[in-house]
Amino acid sequence: MTDMDDGTAVVILLVEDETLVRLLANDILSEAGYRVLEARDGQEAVTILEVHDSIRAILTDVTMPNVDGLALAKIVSGRWPHIGIVFPRPWPFRPTCRKALGSFASPTRPQRSWRSLKPSSRRRPTSQQAQHLSL
Repeated sequence: MTDMDDGTAVVILLVEDETLVRLLANDILSEAGYRVLEARDGQEAVTILEVHDSIRAILTDVTMPNVDGLALAKIVSGRWPHIGIVFPRPWPFRPTCRKALGSFASPTRPQRSWRSLKPSSRRRPTSQQAQHLSL
């Protein structure tokens, strides 16, 4: 996928502590045309965000060591409000998690989140690929 502004690949930061899930998600996103950076937890994600200003979205797990996905979302919304945050699993939107996420908690389907990146290419993750991300 390319950024409509300058034609470069849209960069997504994938934050997942489980290696196999991270590899699968990276493969799916890369095949869809995204440039993927990886982090094993929220702490590593913040470090990557501090040095890469091209990141347009974060795809993050919720339950991780060190800094979890909810804490990461709070940090990102405060420091990098232009970066979209995607939780591929529906359970973060239970009432307790919704309260923790605050104003940027809005349950969405992965397909809608990817569309918000406004890629100029017609290739988007298929429904089947998006479902793999929620395993």
